[in-house]
Amino acid sequence: MGILLMLAGVIIITIFGLYKILKELKAGDIYTLYLIVKDQEDYVEGYLRNVVKRIKREGIPGRLVVLVGASRDQTGAIVQRLARKLSFIVREIN
Repeated sequence: MGILLMLAGVIIITIFGLYKILKELKAGDIYTLYLIVKDQEDYVEGYLRNVVKRIKREGIPGRLVVLVGASRDQTGAIVQRLARKLSFIVREIN
């Protein structure tokens, strides 16, 4: 339970930080946003859908690149499936 609360806090802080970055970049610059994920099969889909929705809503030009670490769960497969639906780039890292 404590780990879930801590993870939820990290996600909320990350989304808030992402929002601030995207707001600053809205000035017309083209950017690349890199996100690194590993062993997050329970959370990665909602998180990435949120990020893509936010980028589109704010109308910020650029691209999203998701770097997938050597996950021991289905994180990589989930990210690959979402990349086809939501049009972002995926790279495997070790």
